[in-house]
Amino acid sequence: MILLDSRSSALQPKDLTSKPTWAALPAVKANQVTPWLSELRYSYTACAPLVETLAAYLDGFGDIRAAAQTLQVHPNTVRYRVRRIEKLLSTSLADPDVRLLFSLGLRVLETIGDTRGHTE
Repeated sequence: MILLDSRSSALQPKDLTSKPTWAALPAVKANQVTPWLSELRYSYTACAPLVETLAAYLDGFGDIRAAAQTLQVHPNTVRYRVRRIEKLLSTSLADPDVRLLFSLGLRVLETIGDTRGHTE
């Protein structure tokens, strides 16, 4: 099976059909070419634990153990999620301005609620 990048900037199947090497591939002969979206997909269900962890972490002033106790998870789980949040958002929660911004954003979400109408 071949996962073919479906972004418009990538080569498309119509561009590859004229290439002898492409046509000779077993997966192409077996019609096992599948489009693939390279952009990350985020669902509410997948992100909810990260948002909850961020809120507990910020409410606990960065105390991993306090956040873990609030969430009823192991402290290493909180550490992992915090690193994942930082990586996803390309930022550092060690920066007080970033913490303030996220704290305010979470408070706004709590106040107005989630009006996007997500489905799980």
